[in-house]
Amino acid sequence: DARAFARHVASSYPAVPIVFRWVLLKGKTDTESELAALAEFVKGLGGTGTRKVALLPFHHLGAHKYEALGMQDPAGGLAPYLRADAIEAQQRLSGMGVCAELAEGSGTGSAEPGQGAQECATVGGA
Repeated sequence: DARAFARHVASSYPAVPIVFRWVLLKGKTDTESELAALAEFVKGLGGTGTRKVALLPFHHLGAHKYEALGMQDPAGGLAPYLRADAIEAQQRLSGMGVCAELAEGSGTGSAEPGQGAQECATVGGA
């Protein structure tokens, strides 16, 4: 599983930066319990490399591919994730001591330019 692999990389190569790509689904992967569990896992990896979470707000950009193939989009019933909500999730993770940033060009809706970007220091103050 992905968690076991992340633990292996962190313990075998402690200085290697690790970026976790986390898809934001409203009411599913952005709940307080989900974000707290993510923060606990990321912070628990140890090592000296940067540990960062790249937040990926859910969108329907690939829906036309299912339509072209005559298939039903399995995520068709999900609402796109708003950028303002993604910024809030990013701030919540940051408040839990985790470096989190929005993936470039992510989310729908509008936000002030520059919101969501965050510099991530290496673990251990390096």
